[in-house]
Amino acid sequence: MTIDQVTAGSVPSRFGPLPAHPVLDRLRDVIEQTIAPAATATDRGAVPASHLAALAGTGLFGLAVPPRYGGLGAPPEVVAEAYELLAGACPSTYLIASQHSTPVRWILDGGGPALHELLPALAGGKLLGGAAFGHVRTWPGRRTATARRVVNGWRFDGVVPWFSGAGLVDVVLLAAVAEEEHSIVFAVVRLPQPGRVKAVPLDLAAIAGSRTAALHIDDLFVPDHDVAQLVDVDEWKAGDGLDGPGVAPGALGLARAAIEFALTRQPDNPDLHALAHEVAHLRGAPSAGDPFSRRARSVNLAVRATNAAIVARGGAALLADDVVQVWARAALFLQVRGLSDPLRAAHLHELAGGAPR
Repeated sequence: MTIDQVTAGSVPSRFGPLPAHPVLDRLRDVIEQTIAPAATATDRGAVPASHLAALAGTGLFGLAVPPRYGGLGAPPEVVAEAYELLAGACPSTYLIASQHSTPVRWILDGGGPALHELLPALAGGKLLGGAAFGHVRTWPGRRTATARRVVNGWRFDGVVPWFSGAGLVDVVLLAAVAEEEHSIVFAVVRLPQPGRVKAVPLDLAAIAGSRTAALHIDDLFVPDHDVAQLVDVDEWKAGDGLDGPGVAPGALGLARAAIEFALTRQPDNPDLHALAHEVAHLRGAPSAGDPFSRRARSVNLAVRATNAAIVARGGAALLADDVVQVWARAALFLQVRGLSDPLRAAHLHELAGGAPR
């Protein structure tokens, strides 16, 4: 076991204890020298491939991968800290990098030998993973990507309305509804697929540098050995959002960055310190409340924290080259990410004041 495979204690902060790890040290250097200085330019343009290469060099993409597949097997708190740091530095880069872990997780949970062969390359950052499956939440009210059974596999057709990392992602966890089987096919698909998968860029008001596109899929053959799971639609919807940490991915990192920024300008403001305390409380109470309420609370905190950073900054926060407005728009994005019916209700409850019902 190397030092990269253990958590080397923790360090105190205003947001509660933070894990220490060599990957986190390397990641902070890359963020400080490369990612954060370019955040506003990245938001206006696109995440460059060099950002992902620099992140791969820190060991970030192997943090959650077991050592037997070439990863580091780091504790969950180390993985969470890494992505919180990235979310606060550059939301667009964070969005692409964080979705790398999605195909890794699905391969580990249910993929066969052919998919497991991808893990060492994913752990080392030689392949970049992505995700495109949230659209299945809308079925049958809205038909997006569908799958039909054929010999030795499936044929995918339709439009996937949201996919981040177009032009950078090598393998994507792609979902389609097999209507006859009343099931969802989750498959790990290699990109590009000329003539079968076309990325049409979306013009976004937030996380605009994330290379987010709609995928137009035309008769794409997906062999059985690339299918990670086949899940009943109702079963999947019933469990959607109930697993995982509960807090919205990136929310606490965004809140932390905004509060730290605001405190550099208003160091004695008690309300900013109260916001920091809320972050610390949410980080330290991993099972408080149902997962939808907890996630909505974390997003609401990110929205409030980034608004506080705007107020602390003043009019300059609205300039296009100021990172504060990038954070604020990224917080709006968090309100629509993973938006199932229970989560939408939890968000609206938070926005109405969050009083007990």
